[in-house]
Amino acid sequence: MFSSLRGKLILIFLVVTVTSVVISSGYARVMQRQYALEQAKVQAHEDLRLIGKDIQTILQWVLRDLFLLRDMPQIRYFLSSGAQEHKLESFQAIETAFLAVSSHHPIFHQIRLIDINGQEIVRVDSDGNEAVLVPPENLQLKGSRYYVQQAMSLKAGQIYISPMDLNIEYGKIEEPFRPVIRYATPVVDASGNTRGLIVLNVQGHALLNPLERQYDRRLHGERYFLIDSHGDYLFHPKTTKRFNRLLGKTANFTTDEPALADIVKNRTSGMIIMKSEETAKETLFAFQRIPLALKPTELFHPKSISNVESEGNNIPEETASNYWHLVSAVDDAELLVGFSAYVNAFVPFTILMICGCIIIAIFVAWSMARPVVSLAGAARKIQKGDLSARAIVYTSDEMGEFGNLFNSMAVHLETSVGQLKASETKYREIFERSQDCLFVTDTSCVITDLNPAGRVLLGLSDDEPFADLSLSCCLAAPAEDVLQPPPLIKELMTEYGYVKDLETILQRKDGEIRICRITATARKDKDGNITGYEGILRDITQIRKQQEQEKNFRQKLNEEILLAEERERKDLSRLLHEELAQNLALVHLKIEEVKDSTCDITQK
Repeated sequence: MFSSLRGKLILIFLVVTVTSVVISSGYARVMQRQYALEQAKVQAHEDLRLIGKDIQTILQWVLRDLFLLRDMPQIRYFLSSGAQEHKLESFQAIETAFLAVSSHHPIFHQIRLIDINGQEIVRVDSDGNEAVLVPPENLQLKGSRYYVQQAMSLKAGQIYISPMDLNIEYGKIEEPFRPVIRYATPVVDASGNTRGLIVLNVQGHALLNPLERQYDRRLHGERYFLIDSHGDYLFHPKTTKRFNRLLGKTANFTTDEPALADIVKNRTSGMIIMKSEETAKETLFAFQRIPLALKPTELFHPKSISNVESEGNNIPEETASNYWHLVSAVDDAELLVGFSAYVNAFVPFTILMICGCIIIAIFVAWSMARPVVSLAGAARKIQKGDLSARAIVYTSDEMGEFGNLFNSMAVHLETSVGQLKASETKYREIFERSQDCLFVTDTSCVITDLNPAGRVLLGLSDDEPFADLSLSCCLAAPAEDVLQPPPLIKELMTEYGYVKDLETILQRKDGEIRICRITATARKDKDGNITGYEGILRDITQIRKQQEQEKNFRQKLNEEILLAEERERKDLSRLLHEELAQNLALVHLKIEEVKDSTCDITQK
């Protein structure tokens, strides 16, 4: 359809219309996408703020309960020397306080009081619903645990915060997985000596639930991650990627998003749009560092990570540097929020415009292209050989004038082609009937056309093809009896453009040698380059034979004449010697006799 003029005009109308619509809609789409991007940035920042606030609130609860239990006088009294009956009262008060805290805040997995040797004194276990006091016979020795050893080395008032890991019971990771983070602080006596530890095992799910809830409410393309300071996932949409380091796996945030990991590591917060290594999509990343020991007011504007003072409690530098990163990822597809409604409103309008343009384009194209279509139809017929075809002239404008000119040219072309065909027929008739070999070759002297006389000369039958047959006379040396042989015929034609009446030899297909006289010219293109050769080959083999026979006959005749003359001379010599001499002698005698007789008569 679009190969015709009408189709092209229709296409032009459609392209112009659709291009205008696409450009306008594209601009609208860019603005809409920019707006969606700004909204996504605001939403990502707000999500991080709310999630971070929830997490930090839980951590502040933990710190408050930790300080509350640590500062109980009953614990200090129980761990110091004193009367046994008072210790029992203190022990009961400790158990009651532990149960109260665990029941009031179901975020704790365990609350423990550990003595200086690492032996559990009091432990309350909780599953989030019910707090249970562990019997004395089930209490364990925890002195070998890393968090107990590190917390024991702290000074008075310092707090130890462990990384979030999986709970281990009896040397094995507890299943189903129970992530925990441990807060510990030493209990000291009046002299400042450490007497034990308060250890709070915080359920990791309590800290991860805000992320779980936000992820459940996510839009398409949104993802959330919680990453510790080592790059391990504490929360990932794929549960198989969580706590990989503890499970012996190497995949983490650093391996999944190496470029982003370097940025996040050196900054406390920010936003960036970059290609995600994990999803291979352009993604909006928002990230926020969550220090595990900062005040809530410092959550989104941290001043320092080291030596933070909080209510008179000194947090050591190695503990304060324990932080998490909260990361929000919004894929590019999520930035198209609302685009479906935009498309649904735009498509019907676009289709209506295109249909209207098609109708208008067809009408305009039909009226504009009708004269051209008539000219094209006439030209197509002329191309196929119908030289009598003429274009229909519809108007008297420039297109009508063009149609009249076309018809005039068609008439002239028909006359010229007729004359050319007559000339070609006459030439072909001469070519076919010539008694001499007429040939046409390419630049390699390979025959491209040959008349019947040429077939006879080359020893070819009437139906035998001559393709790839070379005219050897153009490449061969001249006849052997030429005293001063000229250059090869091809070289002469290349140099001078022609040869005339030059004798050469021709080897037929059957191997027979014929003597020929060649007259040929070089065929050239419009640039003067030789494209082939054409000419006449005349077989003079019989003429040369007749000339040779005549030469031999004349030579033999001369020899016969010489022999005849010699024989005549010999016959004349013999005749003169044998007969004429005797007759002369006889005549001489007769003359003498006559002379004597005459003298006698005279004397008498």
